[in-house]
Amino acid sequence: MIYLLLFIILSSTVTLMFKITGKLGLNDDNLIVVNYLVASTVSIITSVRAGIYSDFFGKLAQADAGTVFTQKNVGNSYLLLLTLGLVQGVFYIYTLFNTRNSVKYNGAGISTLFHQAGFILTMTIAMLIWKEIPTVLQIIGIVLAVIALITAYEKPSEKSIIKKPSLLVIAFTSTAAMAIINKTSVYYALEELRPLLISTLFPTALICGIGYLIIKHVKEHKKFHITGKEILFGILLGTPNVLSSYVQLRALAAVPSNIFYPTSAAGSLVTVTLVSALIFKEALSKKQKISIAILVVSLILVNI
Repeated sequence: MIYLLLFIILSSTVTLMFKITGKLGLNDDNLIVVNYLVASTVSIITSVRAGIYSDFFGKLAQADAGTVFTQKNVGNSYLLLLTLGLVQGVFYIYTLFNTRNSVKYNGAGISTLFHQAGFILTMTIAMLIWKEIPTVLQIIGIVLAVIALITAYEKPSEKSIIKKPSLLVIAFTSTAAMAIINKTSVYYALEELRPLLISTLFPTALICGIGYLIIKHVKEHKKFHITGKEILFGILLGTPNVLSSYVQLRALAAVPSNIFYPTSAAGSLVTVTLVSALIFKEALSKKQKISIAILVVSLILVNI
């Protein structure tokens, strides 16, 4: 349970850091690239120190693609984690851009709601594949978590129009896909080799991010510029980001999906909302207060 609590704290920290950088008016693109550079550096050093890259290709050559999901050995773990890491890295960047576009066309509230609700699909897949069936009380807690997320959704004052619902569907499914990738690595790869997933996904995301920046600056005929403050906050973002990835794998290995996903989603929302109210003096609406109360009850039921 300690890893689950650490994950909630670290993931909430990343969200709160973005709040701070938004208030400071820093360039998101630069922050994200520095963030991925820091995460890539930390994850690669971690894998090197763990000896994961020792005779890398020799161990990878031992893999049998046909038995990746039936035989948990060194070769199969290398192949699985490397493949999942590459896919996950692309998902990281793609989900980020999709979220931006969804906020632009559909609004921040509804986009956040669909992003957070992705755990429902994740749990459904986990039940079907890994037979992680929740208890009656946990089901009630999960339902309450969904109700709380919907309750917390604040409609804009003007008439709300969803212009591109496909972006909401992508937000919902891509969040679930990334969660399933992490769960798959826990189920089918050797524990001591799992850091390879993280040291593959972040460099992949970094390369994609740099590619995006290059294309963007060439199209706009702009020179690349980054401030010292953006570098500093990029480092402050990257550190909890990469740590949360390691902690999440640990938590998934110790806690069933029907506990981890609703608890992390609800716990992060409560943490970010309360810290925002205390530190950033963001007043809580009546709906948000009701949502927090429901989430607390949900957390208790899910973890009984």
